[in-house]
Amino acid sequence: MKCQSILVALDTDEHAGTVLAKGLELAAIASATLQVLHVEEGKEGRFSAPALSREHEAKEKAFARLKPILEAQGVCPSQLSIRFGRAAELVAEFAASHGIDLLVCGSCGNIGVRKMVVGATTGQLLNHAQCDVYIVHVGEQA
Repeated sequence: MKCQSILVALDTDEHAGTVLAKGLELAAIASATLQVLHVEEGKEGRFSAPALSREHEAKEKAFARLKPILEAQGVCPSQLSIRFGRAAELVAEFAASHGIDLLVCGSCGNIGVRKMVVGATTGQLLNHAQCDVYIVHVGEQA
């Protein structure tokens, strides 16, 4: 199977640039299209005005943090989608609904007994994603 579409799932931490760079590298090798997704963790489905206002504000802050990282690596900010809810579920759903062949995400590798080999969100993605998942090890390795 040829990899035609890659999704990079980014957090807004200091490792976002490393994860994005690996996604770009893989997209160049495969001549694949690249999409970028960030999920702001929170409760979905609350439609009160204050809740929608907080969601909008959180998305704006995430965009402001990620825009310079995208631009520094030549990625148009319009390639970034931001969602609000449970990260693993929304990333897997986005990948499935957009025909993604490869999902690229980061894992800090802060192992410990509670997280075992990968972080909680990354581990859930491995279980829920219908496409291949490439994990970029960033941060401390335990």
